[in-house]
Amino acid sequence: MKAAPVLDASRTRTARAWIAPYGALGMVLLAAAWALSWSHVRPWSDFGFSPLWLGYIVTVDALVRPRLGRSLLGAGALPVFKVFAISAAIWWIFEAFNVRTANWEYLHASPVSPLRLALESTIDFSTVLPAIFETAALLHAILPGPKEIRHELPPLPAGVAWISIAMGIVFLALPLVQPHFFFPLIWGSLFFVVDPVNARLHRPSILASALSGSWRPVLVLALAGITCGLFWEMWNSQSMPKWIYHVPLIPQQRLFEMPYLGYAGYLPFALECFAFYTLASYLWPAHGARVTGTVSPYVPIG
Repeated sequence: MKAAPVLDASRTRTARAWIAPYGALGMVLLAAAWALSWSHVRPWSDFGFSPLWLGYIVTVDALVRPRLGRSLLGAGALPVFKVFAISAAIWWIFEAFNVRTANWEYLHASPVSPLRLALESTIDFSTVLPAIFETAALLHAILPGPKEIRHELPPLPAGVAWISIAMGIVFLALPLVQPHFFFPLIWGSLFFVVDPVNARLHRPSILASALSGSWRPVLVLALAGITCGLFWEMWNSQSMPKWIYHVPLIPQQRLFEMPYLGYAGYLPFALECFAFYTLASYLWPAHGARVTGTVSPYVPIG
C-alpha cells in the first residue's frame, strides 16, 4: 500500500491563516508611525515616513504569505535588499526629472542640511517599489484568475519594440523641452523604453504579456499603483515633512494634496517600476540566477 504523504503541519497552519504572525509587528509599526507622523511632535515626527511604509510593507507581506505560499520578505536578504536599493535609484531618476518640470516640492518644519536631506530621502525612496510589489502580490492573490503565470511568452516583435522605444524617448524629451505642456508624459515614458528591452532580453515584459493576450499583470500593477498612491497622499496630507504639487493645465480640485487627475499618473508609474526593476535585476542577479521570460504581477526574484 502506498504511504500517504506527510504534511508539514506548520505550513498547513500558515496556508489556512488569514495573516502570518509577523503581521502583528507590521500593524503595530504602521499604527505607531502613522500617529507619530501626524502628531507633529518634533523631532520624532520628522522621521515617520520610512517606519510607516515599512509597517505597511511588513503587514501586506504577512497577508500575501499565507495566500501565495511565498512573499517578497521571505525571498532572502539579497533579493530584498535589491528591491529596496533599486527603489531608491528609480525615484531619484524622477527627482531629476522634477528639476525640470517642478511639479512637486518638499516642505520641512525647519531647514535641513543637504547631506541629511539626501540620506533621509534615499531611505524614504527605498520603500516605493516594495510597497507597490507587495500590494500587487496581494491583489494577485485575492483577485479571481490564475495564481501562477509561468508560460513562456512569444518574443516581442522587433518592430513593436523599436516603436515603443522611440515613443518612450519622445515622451522623455518633450517634457524636458516644454515641461509646462508635456509634464504628464514623464509618467509612462520609462516604461516604453525599458519594457521592450526586457522582452528582447527574455525577461518579464508587460508588453509581451499583453500582446500574448494576458492583461492581468497590467491590471494588477495598475491597481497596486493607484492603491499605494492613495495611501501615499493620505498619509502625506497631515505630515510634516510633506510634499505639495504645482501641476498646471488641469483642474485644481484635490484629494489630499494631489489634484484628482494627478492620480492617473500612478497607473503607468507602477508599470515603470516593474519594468525598471526587471532590467536592473537582470544586470544585478541575485545568487547568480537569471529568470527567463515569464511574467508575474509581483516582483520577479531572479
